[in-house]
Amino acid sequence: RAVHRPRVVPARRMSVGHRTSYRYDKPVERSSQVLRLTPIHDRLQSVVSHGIELSVDGKSRDYDDVFGNRVRRVEIDSPYAELTITARSIVDLLDTDPLSFRPLHKRWSIPLVWMPWQRHMLQPYLLPEELPDSELEELTEYAMSFVERNDYDLFDTLLDLNSTIKREYEYKPGVTTNYTTPFDVYTHRRGVCQDFSNLFICIARLLSVPA
Repeated sequence: RAVHRPRVVPARRMSVGHRTSYRYDKPVERSSQVLRLTPIHDRLQSVVSHGIELSVDGKSRDYDDVFGNRVRRVEIDSPYAELTITARSIVDLLDTDPLSFRPLHKRWSIPLVWMPWQRHMLQPYLLPEELPDSELEELTEYAMSFVERNDYDLFDTLLDLNSTIKREYEYKPGVTTNYTTPFDVYTHRRGVCQDFSNLFICIARLLSVPA
């Protein structure tokens, strides 16, 4: 029988204004501002326009942080006693199907591209397991099999890997130790919680996904 879904609601356009003012008793000679005032652009809303203005001139740089937020960093070298930061945005709020479970963000694909400063910060979570090169190569081929069959989509690849470990690997206490490597788990297809977690983490890192 037909399923009655909620009717689609037209997009609602909103104008968003933000204003922050700093006032000081004595002039500030130099300052650094990190501004997260740009609305997110995802399947729930579309950013039509956006702008940030500062009452004092400075050198600015825009980038995306590791959480996907648009960030503006401003370095001000001239003295000032008052600073006003104004952000204005126009955003369309979109109707969404509550029965659709797609991720909020736009499609993220493998390989992930990291800025040098991001890779430096994430390095502890990107270093692969200390294993022989031949074992790392075989695990990388195994990892890429998930990537290729999921059309390089990040989330689908990780979900596929997770469900495959649950389905194809045997939970068997007593067959592994703290020294069991992810390659051992991959080879024998058995282990306990920590073994499956270590294998997932190892494969994620081989795909340049912080874990």
